[in-house]
Amino acid sequence: MRSEFNEYKQELQHLQYSSEQKKQLATTSLHRAEFERKHAPKRHSKRRMTVSIVAAILVLIITAGAVGSWKSVAELFAPYFGTSKKQAEVMGVMGTALDESVTQNGVTLTANGIIGDKYNACMLYTLSWDKETSVELPDNLPADAWDTSNTELLFKDETPKFWNATIVQVSKEKRQIKFLLRLSSEQPVIQKEFTLHVRDIQLCWPDETGETQTHLVAKGNWELTTKTDYSDLSCKLKGDKTFELLDGHKATLNEAYLSPLGAYFVWTVPEASDYSHAFDITITKTDGTTVSMQYVGGTTAYQKKTARYINVFRSDTILPLDDMERVTVGKTTYTLSRN
Repeated sequence: MRSEFNEYKQELQHLQYSSEQKKQLATTSLHRAEFERKHAPKRHSKRRMTVSIVAAILVLIITAGAVGSWKSVAELFAPYFGTSKKQAEVMGVMGTALDESVTQNGVTLTANGIIGDKYNACMLYTLSWDKETSVELPDNLPADAWDTSNTELLFKDETPKFWNATIVQVSKEKRQIKFLLRLSSEQPVIQKEFTLHVRDIQLCWPDETGETQTHLVAKGNWELTTKTDYSDLSCKLKGDKTFELLDGHKATLNEAYLSPLGAYFVWTVPEASDYSHAFDITITKTDGTTVSMQYVGGTTAYQKKTARYINVFRSDTILPLDDMERVTVGKTTYTLSRN
């Protein structure tokens, strides 16, 4: 019995499952054990007991693995997107912990984790180096010091138009830099492979006089491919198809999604005018407080006498859908469809 249990543990160490797959595997194991218990001949009672115990152990291991993965994702992103229990649960569903890395010249680029929805994603990366590698870091680096001119974010089908990198932690003692890479797109980014290519890691920032200071951290080429594999918690907005822009003009809402991390809108107006950012999004929470989402960007397509817009927004914190009471788009308020 112990040897069989150890074999199962060893096999599970090399397997990776999504939360849904873990649930299905656990359920299947229990059903199979129950079937064998009812239908196997009596002379195999010892065998039935072994299978049942192993199945129960499998459930415990898989459940523990799911909880462990859930906690690890929440711990990764909590300092940047919220530390409440509900926020942690949401991040555990819409995120995946990663451990993918590439090393060049003593400097390692590691993908730690990813959270996202259909049109937004956020990745946490760590740059680290060993004691033998000489890396000098300036003091008091601003968050936007990452030099994106040497950084490429490549999808196989299309490169997202809206993305930025933000330094969130610098530790000379630990010899590492952590940074968040956030991307948004008018096209779905979920369940796709993308490659982060960094060439000659540089930091740049303006000094007191406004002059740009550039600091070379390390020379080399780092290329890391990751998949946006997570669960989308977006919901559709329901309500009046006509909404009012901030300037009072009327627009037609064709499609709208809202998630704990961002929002996506497709809308049209009957005249070819520049309304690319003609409204804001305000979330009213159940406790009465309000939170605004940040406009990231969008596209415009003109068709005869109409203009079709796609706008993408994102939040700087995780907003659980259960905490949202209503959503104000421009001057019009909508309720949420949680189906």
